[in-house]
Amino acid sequence: METVLITGASRGIGLELTRQFLALGYNVISTYRGQPSVQLKSMLVNNSLTLHELEVTDEASVANLASKLSNVQLDILINNAGVIGSDEQSMEAIDSKEWLNTFAVNSIAPLMVSRALLGLLETSTNPRIITISSQMGALNRESYGMYAYRSSKAAVNKVMQV
Repeated sequence: METVLITGASRGIGLELTRQFLALGYNVISTYRGQPSVQLKSMLVNNSLTLHELEVTDEASVANLASKLSNVQLDILINNAGVIGSDEQSMEAIDSKEWLNTFAVNSIAPLMVSRALLGLLETSTNPRIITISSQMGALNRESYGMYAYRSSKAAVNKVMQV
């Protein structure tokens, strides 16, 4: 069976992806920041799940994960970890530091994680990298506000396309 790695799996989309891939019989490596959620930890009853701490914006954390998994054949990488950014993202009030943090997590980290794990993916006969984005990052949609989130998702779309 194939092995999938899911970043940001403690809640939301990442948690549900973990549930779904386990139900389909995959070997699942799920990552979390800080401490895994109770819901994620409860899935450890399934022997096909392993958990690893990962701070996607920390190069040492990413390198440490790659090192720990050096003997794993990875078939699917799902870059799911993400943030919406600060509550205030209007043109008048957006904070540049918060915007940069949103970019670091949503736009830069997926490429850094992908690059670090590329060697593990190259051992697969059918490797895939999937990055979760949002329609809010689509350039062909009229939209207002949420500058940090929207621009970071538009950027990650281009990063993954390139």
